Amino acid sequence: MDQGAPDKPSTTTRVLIAVHGLVYARSLQDSLEQRGVAVSVWQLTPETPLDSDRALAAVDVLLVDADELSDAELSLVECARERFPLVEIVALSSNPGIEGAVQALRDGFYTILLYPVSDDELTSVINDACARKRRGEQRIKDLESPRVRRP
Repeated sequence: MDQGAPDKPSTTTRVLIAVHGLVYARSLQDSLEQRGVAVSVWQLTPETPLDSDRALAAVDVLLVDADELSDAELSLVECARERFPLVEIVALSSNPGIEGAVQALRDGFYTILLYPVSDDELTSVINDACARKRRGEQRIKDLESPRVRRP
């Protein structure tokens, strides 16, 4: 293994790519799958509706294009924030402006990556976002489990 490459994420890491450019989405998919990440691609068109609840329940990370957030993408992001708050949202952007970054973080995005993003950087961020989701899931389990009483 290349010592400079980030650790491979677990094969259980699941990413939903919701972007307009199918060619770019497939390129991202190929890159992530080579690193052990399960990827679903949703091409945003009026002819391809998505069952948001079902799709988001099955993923750890939602990857969106922040430069071209359509109504469908905004709806998906809102659904993630409201109904699946542990799903981490990673945005890709070509605009390094601070205003957009601040707004994206307010909207609940985990992070914003600037185009062009390297395969190693994307994998590292996906890995970190998934780890954060797993920690949140574990905290919830810990809070829901019966507490052991001490004498």
